[in-house]
Amino acid sequence: MKKLKILVIYTADVSQAQEVYDLGGVVIQVEASYLIHQNTKEIYGRLKEKVSGGEELNVTERMELMILPLTIKGKKEKQEYIQKAIELAKKMEDRRQGAQVTAGILTFTDKVLDPAYAKQVKGEIRMNLVSQMIFQDGFDSGVEQGMNQGITQGSEKKLVQLVCRKLRKKKSPEMISEELEEELEVIEKICKAAKGYGPDYDWEQIYKKLPLKE
Repeated sequence: MKKLKILVIYTADVSQAQEVYDLGGVVIQVEASYLIHQNTKEIYGRLKEKVSGGEELNVTERMELMILPLTIKGKKEKQEYIQKAIELAKKMEDRRQGAQVTAGILTFTDKVLDPAYAKQVKGEIRMNLVSQMIFQDGFDSGVEQGMNQGITQGSEKKLVQLVCRKLRKKKSPEMISEELEEELEVIEKICKAAKGYGPDYDWEQIYKKLPLKE
């Protein structure tokens, strides 16, 4: 039989926990790691200095940033460091790594994360990844300028495509808005333009009736 090692990571709210579990026929011993022993401010300061200096975070440092909010006690304090960690991740030179770190923070802090803030950040991650796809497809520098102003033409097209897929499944604007984590007003605008194009919903024809922003 192969050896199995079980590691349990405890947030800063836990300073001691059971490590041996006698289940009768089986005794399980886990290796506990207590985040209460981590120096939150020191870690944050060190990572912030590297990111601000344009340096890339290594794998260990990216993991440190992901679990940083769990190294401090209290729900309010955790929420504060969740926002600090996410803002730091947004400033990372490698935007894809930044999105991955942000997603990791959301995953690790799911139990204490403010739902409204989580929805906002998930929307930002989606837009960040969409923008990367646009640049990879070879759009010119005009697209980059558009991205700085808001929703770009490329991301608008992607959004229209996603909405059309939902419309083919006969989903309501409210349901589409929730599933795509997009403003209802924007979704309703696309749905209004899509009237008369069902059941196939040719997104290219629908897109021509927009744009989403004047």
